[in-house]
Amino acid sequence: MSVSLSSPPPKPPQITHQDIKHIQTHAGMSQNQAIKMTEDLLMISKNRKLIQPNLKSFLSDNNLLFDDLFDIVEISCMKGISCNNIEALIKHVSSRRGHDDQPVMFKLGLDSGRGSLKASMSLLFASDEMFQSESLPKKT
Repeated sequence: MSVSLSSPPPKPPQITHQDIKHIQTHAGMSQNQAIKMTEDLLMISKNRKLIQPNLKSFLSDNNLLFDDLFDIVEISCMKGISCNNIEALIKHVSSRRGHDDQPVMFKLGLDSGRGSLKASMSLLFASDEMFQSESLPKKT
């Protein structure tokens, strides 16, 4: 009589907090939308361990990373948020993205509607994908 031992099936890969944060950022999702997406993934996969544990606390902590760089201000009886140190913000974002160099391009954007004004700033670095191609994307 012979006995054969087979190796256990491989564990399915686990989706990390950083994976979820990347998807959230790339898809422009809110924190609640990202959490709902992971709940749906867990339900579909029927694998409780598919997502790294403690995602909600990770996302909440991640939302506070820049908390000390912004203040709530009041202008003309309206409340808003203002960056109190742009240089520190740029250094912090550069560091979080793994860049030691300074950004080569800043893109500023404004969007207004429904009684609010939103300003955004994108930092682009020489090593970013769009600078690796022969031509920059055209404005639309």
